[in-house]
Parts: sequence; structure tokens; C-alpha cells
Amino acid sequence: ETLLVTEEPDPERRSRLVASFNHGYRSFGSVYTTCTASAVEA
Repeated sequence: ETLLVTEEPDPERRSRLVASFNHGYRSFGSVYTTCTASAVEA
């Protein structure tokens, strides 16, 4: 969200940024389904 506030993109670019972030977030979540020991510790 800070990036969106700082950059102040036009609506089309904002939409692409959000879609790209969401795609990456979902992809990460589909690969890492459980926390590692170091992640739990953090």
C-alpha cells in the first residue's frame, strides 16, 4: 500500500500493480503451504 501511496499511479497502472502483487502472493502461497521452523521462530 505504501508503494501505491508514494507512486500515485494512474488507475490503469494501479490496477496492474495490484493484480501483479496478488498473483505473486497467491503463487507463493501455493508453493509454501507450511511454515518452516525458522519462519515459526521468527
